Amino acid sequence: GGGGGFGYGAVNGYPGASADIGRMGVPKHIEGYWAKQNPNARGYVAFYRISADIDSELAEKKIRTLRNYYQFFKGKTGSMQVVVEKERVQVLYSLYCPSYRMDCSGKEGADPNGWVIDSPIKGLDVVVLFDGKGEMSATPFPDSPYDVK
Repeated sequence: GGGGGFGYGAVNGYPGASADIGRMGVPKHIEGYWAKQNPNARGYVAFYRISADIDSELAEKKIRTLRNYYQFFKGKTGSMQVVVEKERVQVLYSLYCPSYRMDCSGKEGADPNGWVIDSPIKGLDVVVLFDGKGEMSATPFPDSPYDVK
């Protein structure tokens, strides 16, 4: 169990703005800053931040559900992403099952809570470990990476 922090955001393996938080245990907390660029000029038009706890017991149950979801696929190496859209922040855990090479069908009753979601990327299944909203400001937050003095 640990925390995940992210800064400026990046596009990394997900069809949206995200920042990979790397190999880690079950997250307990998320903290970070991000900004929306001005599409017509240099600079930013909005600034965001978040500092929130994550229900790590529920997150661990969701990760275990996905890791035990497949009937035949035995891959266990997953990844975590932080996905941002305006002030909305999601922490996702994903497993990639290459359906063109393997049988990626789920076990009967493997996901009774409906946590496993197909992503827009074929063969990638995800569970949402955190879904929340950060704060928004028209000016940089003090002590953020965008607060240039």
